[in-house]
Amino acid sequence: MTEATHSITKKKVSAETIANTFKPTSMSEELDLMPVKLMLEINVGEVVEINALKLSLSKIFNLINLSCLNIFKKYIKDELFWEEVNGCNVELLPSISDILVNKVNRIIQINKDENDQLVFKKLRLHITKEKAVSIEEDNDYMTVLLDILEIVVRNCIADNTPKTNDHDSEMTFYKKVASILDILLKNSNVDMLE
Repeated sequence: MTEATHSITKKKVSAETIANTFKPTSMSEELDLMPVKLMLEINVGEVVEINALKLSLSKIFNLINLSCLNIFKKYIKDELFWEEVNGCNVELLPSISDILVNKVNRIIQINKDENDQLVFKKLRLHITKEKAVSIEEDNDYMTVLLDILEIVVRNCIADNTPKTNDHDSEMTFYKKVASILDILLKNSNVDMLE
């Protein structure tokens, strides 16, 4: 047995010991133990398991993605934990009005060619004209929506980099999403740390 193999085996035994002997007494400890258990059985080719591991290491759990939630339920068996989770009430703020969404959809639809492909120059010009009108009318919601649409068109659709590329780092995608979050969080008390 090589030294590296011995080291890995020793670490696995330690993780197994923790997973089998540690008895959590709080939600926080349940979330501490969950990634240890998951790492012992993880299929690194399974994206949902990798995402569940990343979330659990940050003590975050996902109640929206059922595949991810099922992984958490597999490793966190404590009924009191799930009672407390289910007792949480997340109140969502009102969404963008249907009128604004329909207007954005219309902008996208009228800027397509006969093959149903977006004509980027025409679309960008249209967005710019609509933004000018929204700014003049003090329509902040529409202006923000058009700002986001412009970023998506310019940075995500027109340059084709969102397409799967094994060489792109996570940071490549983070930058694109962060530019949209900057607009959404501009007037909030939330700061994005890099």
